[in-house]
Amino acid sequence: MKNVLIVGPLPPPIHGESVAINTIVRSKKIQFECNLISVNTNRKNTNRAGKFSVRKILSDIYIINKILFYVIFKHIDVLYLSISQTKLGLLRDLVILGISTNFSKKSIVHLHGNNLGTVLDDLSRTEFFWAKKILKKVDVGIVLCQSLSNNYRNLIKEVRIISNGVDSNYIRIEDLQGKKSKENINILYLSNLIKEKGYIELIKAIIDLLKEGYKINLHLAGAIYNKEEFDGIFHIIRANGLDNHIKYCGIVNGSKKKELLLSSDIMVLPSNYPIEGQPISIIEGMAAGLAIIATNRGGIPELIDSKLLIQKGEREFIKTSLKELLLEGSSLIRVGNRNREKFLNNYTTEIYEENILKVFKEDTF
Repeated sequence: MKNVLIVGPLPPPIHGESVAINTIVRSKKIQFECNLISVNTNRKNTNRAGKFSVRKILSDIYIINKILFYVIFKHIDVLYLSISQTKLGLLRDLVILGISTNFSKKSIVHLHGNNLGTVLDDLSRTEFFWAKKILKKVDVGIVLCQSLSNNYRNLIKEVRIISNGVDSNYIRIEDLQGKKSKENINILYLSNLIKEKGYIELIKAIIDLLKEGYKINLHLAGAIYNKEEFDGIFHIIRANGLDNHIKYCGIVNGSKKKELLLSSDIMVLPSNYPIEGQPISIIEGMAAGLAIIATNRGGIPELIDSKLLIQKGEREFIKTSLKELLLEGSSLIRVGNRNREKFLNNYTTEIYEENILKVFKEDTF
C-alpha cells in the first residue's frame, strides 16, 4: 500500500478547491488502496489571498517543516500538491516541491483554477528559472478540463485531465421526480458572495425582471466576503419591497443545500472571477437537473449548453439570457435533463475518485 501525502486546503472555509481535496481525503475507495496523510494549507482569512503578512509567512514555515518531516521520516511514495495560484503561494509550493521531489518516488500537482499561467508569466527572470527547474521534476500535472492545460506552460512532464465530481447518490432520480410545479420560477446563485462572481449584477437583473412582471424568486447561498457591498445591495432590495422575492440563505451544505437545489429551476453563475476553474456548484446544479446560465470563463464552457453562456457577468447579459429561458418554459425541463445526463456520464465523485486513484497507483518510469 502506497503512502500518499496530500497537501492542500481543507474546509473550512468552503470553496471549490477545499471541497475537491476533502473528497480525496475522505474517499473510502482511495483509503482502501492507499495510506493517506494530509497537510491542510487553508487559511481562515481568504480575503487576503496573495498578500504578504508575517502570520502567513510563519504559517508557511510551519507547513513546510511538517511536510519535510513526513517526506523524510514517513517514506512517502506519492506527493500530491494542490498548487497555489498566487505568487506568494506558488513560491511556497516551489519550496515544498523542491524538497519533496528529492525524497518521494512520485510527485503530482493539481490545479483547481485558471490563474497559474498568469502567475508564472509574471515571475521575474530569476524566479521563473527556479520555477522551471523545479516543475520539470514533477511527474504529473492535473487540470480540470482541456482548456486549462496551458496553465502549466509546458513545464510539467505529463498533463492529465480530471474533472471535479459530485456524489451520484446526493441527488437521485426519485428526488427529481418529487419536484412539484409552482407558480414562480426559482433561480439559484450558489457560490461565495464575491463581487467578481457577479452576484450583485444578478440581483440587479432580477430586480429589473420583477419590475417587468416576471414571476421569479432568487435565492443566494454562500459566504459573504464584503459585508458593506452585501448590505448595500440588500438595502436596494428592501427599498424596492422585493425582499420576499430575493433572499439570502447563508452558507449551505448537506441536506440544506440539497433542498435548495431541488426547489430551484435555474442556476445562474455570472462570474467575472479571473481565476475561475470548473465550479463544483455548476456540477451540483447539473446533478439537480437545473438549467444553468453562466459566463464564458475558465472551464465553464465545457460544462453547460453553449446557448446559455453569457459574454460577461453584467446586468443586461443576465437579463437577456433569463428572458429567453423564461419565455420558453418547456426548455427548462429539456435543458435540465440534458445537464443531468451529462453529469451522470462525466462528473460524478465515483469517476473523480477512480481517476485520482489511477494517477496515485501508476508507477513512474
